[in-house]
Amino acid sequence: MLALAGAGTGAALGKAIAHDSGVPQPTPDEKCSEGVVFFRKVLKEGRSLLVVRTDSHEIATVACGILDRLGIGMQERTNVKMQVATRQADGITILDVSGRITVGEGNVMLREVVRDLVEKGGKRILLNLYEVDYVDSSGLGELVGIHTTLRKANGQMKLVDLSKKVQDLLQTTSMNAVFDIQKDEASAIRSFDQAAGAIA
Repeated sequence: MLALAGAGTGAALGKAIAHDSGVPQPTPDEKCSEGVVFFRKVLKEGRSLLVVRTDSHEIATVACGILDRLGIGMQERTNVKMQVATRQADGITILDVSGRITVGEGNVMLREVVRDLVEKGGKRILLNLYEVDYVDSSGLGELVGIHTTLRKANGQMKLVDLSKKVQDLLQTTSMNAVFDIQKDEASAIRSFDQAAGAIA
């Protein structure tokens, strides 16, 4: 689960992680994943990074509730479970996502759908998030993971038709600078072709 908050403790947290974790830290010459690069950037800016990893749905739910009360997550929730409809357009797989992308529910489903697509050779994926009304910290972390997975497979992920709540979340967490966000579906489809041409 990923959440970003406040300022002032980020740098201290980064030093604590580096010196007290007992985990070998990568040298400047070693390549880091995009997630690690992003985390370092956040900590260097003096912001805080909270990562909660657990296999317990109950613990994850409690953690999400605490983060939401602190104003990190979006506070209005709905009872609509996430659903994904898949369609094709010009060789691009479009996932029409609706409902909630949340811990233990939407994040796992979305991961499995994308994993299946990549295994079948689908590497150009457009997520239509118009009907997504809630993304918790785990859901946001899953979007980062999917983005990284596709990049490693020489693929691309783009987002389109974000609701205001999702737009606000990405802006608050600075993830709008990480994801390729398009204003409409037609523009998004064209942008895949442009990117392919640039690579060629």
